[in-house]
Amino acid sequence: MFRRRLVRLLLVLAIFGVLLSHVDRGALIGYLRGLDAKFLVAMLAVNAILLWASSWRWFWIATAAGVRAPLSDFVRATWLSWAVSEFGPSLVFGEWARFWRLRMCADPLRLATSQFVDRLSAYLGLVALAMVSASWYFGSSEGGIDLRPAAALAAVGAVGGVMMTLLLRRFRRTLKRDIGSIGVLQNLLVRPTHYGLSLLTNLLFTANFVLSAMAVGCDASLWSVFCLAPLVLLGAGSLPSLVSDWGKREAAATIALTQIGLDPAQSLAISVVYGGMHLVSALPGLLIITGDHPARPDAG
Repeated sequence: MFRRRLVRLLLVLAIFGVLLSHVDRGALIGYLRGLDAKFLVAMLAVNAILLWASSWRWFWIATAAGVRAPLSDFVRATWLSWAVSEFGPSLVFGEWARFWRLRMCADPLRLATSQFVDRLSAYLGLVALAMVSASWYFGSSEGGIDLRPAAALAAVGAVGGVMMTLLLRRFRRTLKRDIGSIGVLQNLLVRPTHYGLSLLTNLLFTANFVLSAMAVGCDASLWSVFCLAPLVLLGAGSLPSLVSDWGKREAAATIALTQIGLDPAQSLAISVVYGGMHLVSALPGLLIITGDHPARPDAG
């Protein structure tokens, strides 16, 4: 396990090495030294709202799936998943942490179903936002840029969509041993409420990306950054991760943001600040490991 983690870390460092070889490192350090603290504080506030909104979406889905636990337990589980996701592949580490935290609250298959639908809903919300924002941008007067990077990111999103479809089919096969769970899954997938919450959470992630651009003194139109941010996040979220989204997010940001006039150093700085502030917000969630586990509803 240690060797696998070391390999992942070395690969992330290799990606950063390639990126740093193509940017002005002095300019990058200058952008990071000149950060505007008020925007960093605003990012922390947005992350707090994001934690609540993401937890509420999962709470709504899980309650409909028959999981009985207070919202506070979902907030703790989500925060813990944010924290442990910073140390490895977010899909594996984060989902394991959520399941581990609430495993005593419900039938394991129902809990896993709620997590699967929550993850799928978040991804579809990001895809929808990326499609809408890209349409806005390329239909505006500012959208006269090279379409190849956007097409590449869209292709990545399509690959991610195929992967999610295959996962759904595989998950349905797993549920065949419990006919009731298949009905729960189908019922959850057609409910619109959680998709609306997913759009909200992805708008908040996009807002934080814009705030990170403001923190480094972005030279380009913030509207352009807002429209391209979902494509960057989609590109990062559609590829398998090594250590959280580090590396792939920075590569996607450098590809996309340089197309709107930002130099590579500033594009990289924006992504590093975005990831760094998420890291600062997430790490306190590790303290939840030492807390009491929620008990089964019938335990008392």
